[in-house]
Amino acid sequence: MTQPTRPDYPIADLMLKRTSPRAFSPEPMAPAALRQCLEALRWAPSCFNAQPWRLLVAPRQDEAAFAALTGCLVEGNRIWAAQASVIGVALAVSHFEHNGKPNAWAQHDVGLGLAQLNLQAVALGYATHLMGGFDKNAVRALANVPEGAEPLVAFVIGKEADPSVLPESLRDKECAPRTRKAQADWVFSTHYGTPLNLG
Repeated sequence: MTQPTRPDYPIADLMLKRTSPRAFSPEPMAPAALRQCLEALRWAPSCFNAQPWRLLVAPRQDEAAFAALTGCLVEGNRIWAAQASVIGVALAVSHFEHNGKPNAWAQHDVGLGLAQLNLQAVALGYATHLMGGFDKNAVRALANVPEGAEPLVAFVIGKEADPSVLPESLRDKECAPRTRKAQADWVFSTHYGTPLNLG
């Protein structure tokens, strides 16, 4: 299973448990649990409360839709993502509905929503993995996506499985220690590059 998270400072247990595994069990996700994850996204903050997210979602139970969305992934993702319970693609609406102006925060707000979906999934005993490796044009064609809705990121949800279910080439990645840059590398005072000093 994924290696434990070792933060430099204490954080909430829910965030410690959030990982991006590639090893998934193909068991179906309960519809109520999926609805809870989507509801968590629904209540995310967004600029002007525009809620610029649109989701294409295919549970494993809908075999044709699941296969179609899985087919939009690059091969390196498809070989493991096809074992998950749910596959989806999040899209960002590029303009505000209330005034037609460009929404410069749309992608940011979709990210906030997906973060909440991720944490709700963890709270229910599931794992998620977000992916940039997919064919946006294939998604557009498959789902008849209109102009102004940009396919942004693909994702899967499912129960984490033992890494032994993965091809050998992926097992080392799955078991590698989790790492992050230190805060001093990216938390600055009011001068870019000068680490924040809290004493």
